[in-house]
Amino acid sequence: MGSAMRQCDMRRLLASLFYTLAFCAVVLWSSVSAHADCLQKGGDKGSLSGAEFFPDTYDSRTFLWYVSGPDACVIRIFLPEGYDLIQTTVTKWPSRGNIRQVGESIFEYKRDDHFQGMDSYSVRVCARKRYGSQGCSTLNYNLNVLK
Repeated sequence: MGSAMRQCDMRRLLASLFYTLAFCAVVLWSSVSAHADCLQKGGDKGSLSGAEFFPDTYDSRTFLWYVSGPDACVIRIFLPEGYDLIQTTVTKWPSRGNIRQVGESIFEYKRDDHFQGMDSYSVRVCARKRYGSQGCSTLNYNLNVLK
């Protein structure tokens, strides 16, 4: 009887493990989505160097991005070293596409169907220096949307 119980427990354990792995695979697969190619002029693919703006100075910066492909373009904003994010807010919406905030400082731009040309949007990034002042930068994104 003890051996039968151990076999039953082992089957339950394996079934539980199988369902857990299957659930994890479904969650992982559903979180992966297609993205357009996004390239910042003079920068890295899909990122924005934090060394280019300083929120406590209330600065304004403009960046040129190249976007290709019909899928959403993910643009991440990285704060400069020594800053803690307070909030990010879209202050100007694109006229030929849509912008959607998908994380604290992660945005997805999706162009209108079949649109090619220039589009733009702006984001206000408020942050606090870890040992000092706080403020907000305005980041303007000019998007050259290609095929």
